[in-house]
Amino acid sequence: MKTMDSFLKDISWKYLRMYPLKDIIWKDITDTLVNFEHDESVSFQENFLTNTVQHPIAKRFPPTTSYARLFLKSFIEQIEGSNQEVCEDVYLVYTDLITQSVSLSTDLCYRTYRLQPDCVLTIKETRKLISDGTTGLYTWEAGHVLAEWCSENKPLFRNKRVLELGSGLGLMGLAVIKICEPASYIFTDLPTTVLTTLAENVKINLESDTTNEVSSICDWTDGMDTSYNHTKVNVRRLNWEQDSCDITTDIILAADVVYDPAIVNCLVDTLKTALNNSPASVAIVACTLRNSDTLAFFKDVLTKEKVKISWETQRQHQESPSWPQSIVSLLQLSL
Repeated sequence: MKTMDSFLKDISWKYLRMYPLKDIIWKDITDTLVNFEHDESVSFQENFLTNTVQHPIAKRFPPTTSYARLFLKSFIEQIEGSNQEVCEDVYLVYTDLITQSVSLSTDLCYRTYRLQPDCVLTIKETRKLISDGTTGLYTWEAGHVLAEWCSENKPLFRNKRVLELGSGLGLMGLAVIKICEPASYIFTDLPTTVLTTLAENVKINLESDTTNEVSSICDWTDGMDTSYNHTKVNVRRLNWEQDSCDITTDIILAADVVYDPAIVNCLVDTLKTALNNSPASVAIVACTLRNSDTLAFFKDVLTKEKVKISWETQRQHQESPSWPQSIVSLLQLSL
């Protein structure tokens, strides 16, 4: 097994991310505890709590109560399976979780992603693929893949103006802002529920006051402006069907926006307009390969509108061993 410190750090990030419980190697805990004396066992259990359910991030931005309950229940089962006594603190925290009511009024929860050692992002999102009639309240595979690609190519973004189409909850954009140091970053989307949650995620991750609770943004109005280090950040509504994209930018990013043939023509029109605003600009679009016909249609419309595909590459993404593996196609577009 890993060293104790690395094991606790690993389990900590898994908990904060709400990693599937069935993919956590619980046997490592049993194998560790079975060799401990009583005092060592108590110390380990207390450290485990400190690094998971009682982690400072978890206290401020907790995973769902149901996940925390099942997580601690699994931990208790490992303690008992190793013939150790469950310490009082573990029981107290578990009992408190059992007595907490589970809110049925919202599907939203917090997940904290550690994309790099110095890039940790807490995202308010839903566990449902579709919520409030939109797919924008869920963090999709292509966003993770494009965030990874951008971090690998961060010199391309330094001091550049970046526009994102279909930003969703902001994971990719927040990663680019924190890792790549662009001059400006504009998040755009359409549904009010998505924009409201996106603005809250920007506030959580980019605004410097971490001592107080982040106030919920109850209603979306006309936009949101803030800054992070030297990056100007803006969140705004953009309707591909009705709005003219008047934003001058160097790089356009879009992840998981090619999923419905009905919106492809509007998407391509918006991409072409944004590229036209600055002749040297490029677009990077990440498409999860769910339906080959939809991607082929997207490419056909690009060709028809004389938008060039400069290059295309594919990457694989898998959330955890029990999740299906996704293939994500990355395309660079230009005029």
